[in-house]
Amino acid sequence: MQQLIRSITFRTATNSSLVNRTLSVTLNDGLGFNGVQSKAVRVGALRMTQYQEAADNGYGQYFGAADIALSQVGNTTPWPLGRTPAPQEGLLIDWPDGGTPNESQVLLRFDDFVGTNYWQVPSNAVIVSADLLVYVNNTGDGGKFFRMLTAWDATNDTWSSLGDGVQADDVEARSVYESQLGVADGSGATGTGMITIGVTPDVQAWVSGETNYGWVIKGWPLMTDGTGFTSSEFSDVSQHPRLRVKWLVPAYSTVSFQQGINDYTNTVDANLSQQNPTLNLSTNLSIGSDYNDAGATNTTQGLVRFDNIIGNGTNQIPPGSLIHSAILELSSVGSDAMGDGGQFFAMLQAWDVNTVTWNTFGGNGVQANGIEAAITPTALAGNSSLNPDVQGTVNSYEVTTDLQAWANGTLPNNGWVILPWVNGSNGWFSRSSKFVSLVDPLKPQIECPRLRVFYTAGVTVAPAVIQSLGVSPTQVQVPFTGTAGKTYTILRASAVTGPWGSIGTATVTGGGTATFTDASPLSAGAFYRVVYP
Repeated sequence: MQQLIRSITFRTATNSSLVNRTLSVTLNDGLGFNGVQSKAVRVGALRMTQYQEAADNGYGQYFGAADIALSQVGNTTPWPLGRTPAPQEGLLIDWPDGGTPNESQVLLRFDDFVGTNYWQVPSNAVIVSADLLVYVNNTGDGGKFFRMLTAWDATNDTWSSLGDGVQADDVEARSVYESQLGVADGSGATGTGMITIGVTPDVQAWVSGETNYGWVIKGWPLMTDGTGFTSSEFSDVSQHPRLRVKWLVPAYSTVSFQQGINDYTNTVDANLSQQNPTLNLSTNLSIGSDYNDAGATNTTQGLVRFDNIIGNGTNQIPPGSLIHSAILELSSVGSDAMGDGGQFFAMLQAWDVNTVTWNTFGGNGVQANGIEAAITPTALAGNSSLNPDVQGTVNSYEVTTDLQAWANGTLPNNGWVILPWVNGSNGWFSRSSKFVSLVDPLKPQIECPRLRVFYTAGVTVAPAVIQSLGVSPTQVQVPFTGTAGKTYTILRASAVTGPWGSIGTATVTGGGTATFTDASPLSAGAFYRVVYP
């Protein structure tokens, strides 16, 4: 069945919203028995492949994950399951306690996920987003993910065999990390269960040709609340680490919008505070959402918008483009970065970043009521159960449907409002467009919200040019030229000044011509126009 479906190509012919479709396949054995299988599929260019030891994610079982803990305690012993195996702990990330040699690091790698087989990511692919999912048994501070620069053995290596663990020194591992779990100040904790960690830049580096030695995960300096997650050797396959990659072939245009990067300066964001209903909070260094505490009135909502992104200028998305994917990236890496999350709704009402307050929208913040904001959320951070927390990492959210609506002109770009989950009073916040990062002196805005869009430019529709009419007593033929494949509307009026009314449509052929036949012409004569659409 899997091989059969892989041989079928699905395509969206227009730039309508990409939504899940249900594919049903019926197989007849010729003896009167029919087998029916259904599956939700997304019609579009975006691909998603997942890699998890011994799991079958639609293309056979994967066997290529490797992981092991390196522990200063028992420094000559290999710990492929961790010193205290799951479900109690597993692979432990931990900074040493003061004066005690008990540091623990984790090595993790996914082999052979790049290649030319149908289940692999091509070496020239554009990584739209990549996430690492791990099952946390022992909640803690998390750690930093450094790409390894040397090979290692997932069965036999120890703290001592690698020379007192792994050093992030640009010899054993890179000295700079681009992915993380948790935050440097130790505020918040990972919680337990299956959590998601953003690893897009690391996966892109490996797909682009950097040798994949995986990661060494090291605890945050001085943060001694260790984090333990299930290894790939655990008996429950569903708890094994999983790499989820969304990618495109390099055939599409790409544009990125981030405050201060490539001369883009049109990100606007603000918080709305129920506790301070008339206060404009557009200078806050973080945006997010927080449900009111029991008995209190202190709900917070976040607003974010990227202005001037649709147009025909440089680094803009041409109107009418087909949006293959759009990803909103939020750096949840500061205080209050680990929390209950929230829901992203497309704003339907305009707002001025310099004056917007809680009271702007009728005195009760923004409502997802189909008037102020859309009824259905575009994206979700976390879930209504409030478990597990949204993590301290670079979180990615797909907002393709909204970008398509903005490109089509069917909805205005008023950005998004982030509304908290009901009872989600563990606030969740990410860097705003006002934040200046000290991580990379050359990129002070690197942690600001970023919108990445992958598209095929819309075809510019040429105005119709009417050719000589074909007139007879019973009909009028209206030939015209236009853009191939586009459907034009034919208008008719009894006077050149109108009023004009539609009498039908005609689609231009591949040769650039079309003809509409008016089978009920006006007896006293008429005027014709052809317009798009």
